Amino acid sequence: ELWNVIRNKLPTALKPALQVVRLAQEIEDWPTVVEAVDAYSGSPDVRLLTAKGYALCKMAGEVESPDWCEGIETLERAIALSDEAIVPHLCLGELWELHQPVRALEHFRQAFALDSSNPMALAGYIRCNMVKEQSCSFVPLLQPNIERAMSRCAELTAAGADLPHGLYCMAWLHLLLRVEHGYQSLELLARAVHQTVVAPAPLLQALRDVSQLADYATGRPDIECARRFLSAALWAKFPGLAWPADTEPPRATPLKPDGAVVIVAGSCDAFHASIVKGHEGLLRT
Repeated sequence: ELWNVIRNKLPTALKPALQVVRLAQEIEDWPTVVEAVDAYSGSPDVRLLTAKGYALCKMAGEVESPDWCEGIETLERAIALSDEAIVPHLCLGELWELHQPVRALEHFRQAFALDSSNPMALAGYIRCNMVKEQSCSFVPLLQPNIERAMSRCAELTAAGADLPHGLYCMAWLHLLLRVEHGYQSLELLARAVHQTVVAPAPLLQALRDVSQLADYATGRPDIECARRFLSAALWAKFPGLAWPADTEPPRATPLKPDGAVVIVAGSCDAFHASIVKGHEGLLRT
């Protein structure tokens, strides 16, 4: 509300417009994003054009609808405004990924060429390339890039930036490396889910990414564990949300106990031994 007052008083000032747009993006208020960008009358800005283009596509009912076409055109204008801008390519890659993977791969490849340590560019490139190759056998060749991207994610999240997206991305990159990274991945996913409060989009994307990886890296219990955790998290945090049509839910065998069931959850870390010892009486009872 305060930034809207400032924005209306200073229609040519970039900072108020950017602040309103960023806040609206966080809560997925796409009409406000479009309105704020349209009301700005200063010099053209790549960030504002990118935000408007992405918002129009998110508002569109279907691919190739008028809003979708206008959004894609706006994102392409943002690229034309600066050939070094990565975010428009990332947005176009994400938007085309489910509909035209080859087109999405090209945008992720261009973003990756601009900055090979950008976690979102690398993740998108790997996802689309897996679909193209129908395999994840090429992933070990990218290990140095994956490790650099993980370090970048860690720096951003430690500074409180790019949450929860950075945590979800880092967890997925851990799964790409080796099965030994399963525990680190789960820890990061738990932190990411804790940070997912308002909008379900980051959690949905993480579930899609892990489910897709499970299709190509078969027989990996760590990936299946991550997929089940994210599924449970989606049902728990957003119970009214419809299950995504493009993702198969994990199979589950219902338990049929004869009597009461007690679930004990918590830490058994030696660091907390004094606290855990105090639970002994309760557990025995």
